[in-house]
Amino acid sequence: MLPSVKNYSVLLHWSDLDHEYVAKCVEVPGCTAGDKDFSEALRKLYENLNETIRISEEMKLCFPKPKENAKITISNASTNIIDLEEIKRERSREKLINQLRRSGLL
Repeated sequence: MLPSVKNYSVLLHWSDLDHEYVAKCVEVPGCTAGDKDFSEALRKLYENLNETIRISEEMKLCFPKPKENAKITISNASTNIIDLEEIKRERSREKLINQLRRSGLL
């Protein structure tokens, strides 16, 4: 059975050189993705990681297991460590605020 990609830890940072967010899987060296939007960089990383896991499974290769407590580390001017549940809660708050704005209540 393939491990869930969301169980892997991620480093996410803004690259001044590339002018985009870069997401890297902590447990799988070389597994990266980038985009101008941090959520797209994360989505692309999960897509790349999922494909890498699938190919490793097909080829019967050993593949690094995810850490027990997956964390997303976001670094910019200050470094914050945010767990996946906190990001989900933040997205829910953002969606609610956007819905209130669209309906004219904010």
